[in-house]
Amino acid sequence: MVLTALLFHMVVLVAFKLGAFLVLSILESDGDASRLSSLGGLAKREPLLAFGMFIFMISLAGVPPMAGFLSKLMVIMGIVNVGVGTGAESLSDFHWVWWLALLMVLNSAVSVFYYLRVAVVMFFDAPEEGREGPLPSGWQVRTSIFACVLVTILVGIFGDSILEMCRSAAESLTTNW
Repeated sequence: MVLTALLFHMVVLVAFKLGAFLVLSILESDGDASRLSSLGGLAKREPLLAFGMFIFMISLAGVPPMAGFLSKLMVIMGIVNVGVGTGAESLSDFHWVWWLALLMVLNSAVSVFYYLRVAVVMFFDAPEEGREGPLPSGWQVRTSIFACVLVTILVGIFGDSILEMCRSAAESLTTNW
């Protein structure tokens, strides 16, 4: 279960992290995009890019029904499965993996706050001086971002087939040849 969860987590991370970096690459082509303020007013300039970035951010935070939620849930369930096998009876007897699961949940809660701050800047702050117009970029990057948004949403809702492929891959990795 743990190996399946880790493989699934790695597969889905590609979609929303790639999408987020593609959005940032478009911003970088407009100039310095290394500051949070460079995302200011993105919803006014490029509403679809802001929507895509928001989807990627909430998926990174692990909000349902995005792929990031399913991926983090699978990892936590794998950790809990390992912890259940230890037979801990009190808090001091807890296997270290229980603390890892708790830290993952707390990290997700903290990351929601951070990513919502990014969303507030994108949707409610004014664009920086000199960054009022549309962003330069070709259709290839925007199409790739759109594909990443679709994968992020659809895998979160209909992730069974990819999860089954990861389960099969995990079994083949642990099978004696």
